[in-house]
Amino acid sequence: MMSGTSRAALLLALASCQATIDDPWLFFGQGSNSVGLIVALPDLRGSVDATGVSGALDGLSASETVDATSEYDVGVNGQHFVTDHWALGGQINWARANLKGADLYDARVNPGNFATMRAAGMARYYFGGATRYRPFLGGTLGWTPEVDVRFDVTYDTGEVEEVDFRGSSYWSTELLGGVAIQASDDVFFELGASYEVPLDPTQDNVTLDSPTTGTSVVDTEIEIGGPRLFFVLAYSF
Repeated sequence: MMSGTSRAALLLALASCQATIDDPWLFFGQGSNSVGLIVALPDLRGSVDATGVSGALDGLSASETVDATSEYDVGVNGQHFVTDHWALGGQINWARANLKGADLYDARVNPGNFATMRAAGMARYYFGGATRYRPFLGGTLGWTPEVDVRFDVTYDTGEVEEVDFRGSSYWSTELLGGVAIQASDDVFFELGASYEVPLDPTQDNVTLDSPTTGTSVVDTEIEIGGPRLFFVLAYSF
């Protein structure tokens, strides 16, 4: 029969093993790092602003608010915990979407699919301590390089013209929040939502050959942003 001392030692050992296995956020605090895979479901919105700079449309402006249909939005991130609550890092997202049509001047403008890459710095604050659920708030500041879009421009006469838009790079900021949920000692996942706000538009001067007004050069600006739901699967070390 096991003595009282032996039973106490066994229970202490089992408790120690359990604490090691279930230790919340064992690798999730000051000095630790994490890398993650991101899948997002965006609800993008945009605006198209056009101002004629030469030709028949010189000085004339037109604008339209448009929605965008997302085809995919994925990314990777990495962060380093400078304290038990603050983490600094970066992320890269790759996305592809399709802007819906807009009525500008005497034409219907139908943008095609376009792809973007956004590289951003990131800061997050994780609330709580040794629990399996840690809410967080944060933000990013990101840069998107040149945006290439091909427009089909349908004029009132029925004629169709293809126009290439090679937009300039632009900056955007993003506010985000969610909850991190521990799956094991070094694996966790995050569920959250964010909202991206463009700080400047992507811009290009495009040439329109209207059958009614002739050739014009139009300064065209596009801004794209909106809310996202996101899921992150991450490894902490």
